Amino acid sequence: MTVFTWDMILHIADGSRPVPQLFGKGTALTIGSFDGPHIGHEALFDTVLHAGYTPGIITFTRPLAGLKNPADYKGDISTLAQRLEYLSGKGFAFAVVIDFSDEFSKIEGHAFLSVLQKCCNMKFLAEGRDFHCGYHGSTDMDDIQVLAAEKGFKVEIVAPVMYGNERVSSSRIRQDILFGDFAPVSMMLRHPYRLDCAGFNWFYKKDKSVYFFSVEKSLIQILPAEGFYDVVVIVSVSRTRKVAGSDAEASGHTYKTQLSVEPQILRLKVPADNEFSTVRTIEFIQGNIERNKNGTY
Repeated sequence: MTVFTWDMILHIADGSRPVPQLFGKGTALTIGSFDGPHIGHEALFDTVLHAGYTPGIITFTRPLAGLKNPADYKGDISTLAQRLEYLSGKGFAFAVVIDFSDEFSKIEGHAFLSVLQKCCNMKFLAEGRDFHCGYHGSTDMDDIQVLAAEKGFKVEIVAPVMYGNERVSSSRIRQDILFGDFAPVSMMLRHPYRLDCAGFNWFYKKDKSVYFFSVEKSLIQILPAEGFYDVVVIVSVSRTRKVAGSDAEASGHTYKTQLSVEPQILRLKVPADNEFSTVRTIEFIQGNIERNKNGTY
């Protein structure tokens, strides 16, 4: 999957960068933060992937909810790296990743869509009924349908996906994660909730014969309430060594353990011989939770 920045798209618009060949036959697009991504997003993705054009995604470095309302925002469900890996696996040919700057936020919706039509050769757009874009979100789907008729691209409004009697949304999934209710989270994401541990500065410590990896609790991703959680840890091993009687290669391995979410820190129980491994991902096991008042072992 080819990844473009918004600046690269603007350079295509002003002629300083050639139009990529993959835009040649026309593109099908959907626009959004796609935090998760979840089964509601899949309905949009499948519509785009089967539209008959080169499939692409217009997305953002961070979910817009966190950028627009930081005081009330609890964290992302997925990192940008996780989202791009998922989109590539789904079969998207390209993604345009936008840094939602003050300058970008002032672009009118019609102007934004016109850039996509001109530079990405947009022929098809799939969105939910509640989608809006542009300065102060003033361009809604009714406006977009009128613009599409004028400019000659197709718009399809995709129905929301329900889980139980509620619409699936990133906000709903965040709330379930906060409550430690990982069973519905796993259903809506189609996989366990995963912390991307790339770049974490873990430190290794022994406490009363128990070994831990610990890290300061300053994450982009959302965390459940303080307490203990059963998790699966995916690690990369820095050197080949014996694990449970077999060789663990540098590609990594997994094991079940317990994560403590504390006020200022995360602590992960690890086998005694794990000082040579790097934690890549932590998966929360659905339905298993134990909380106490201070979140310590």
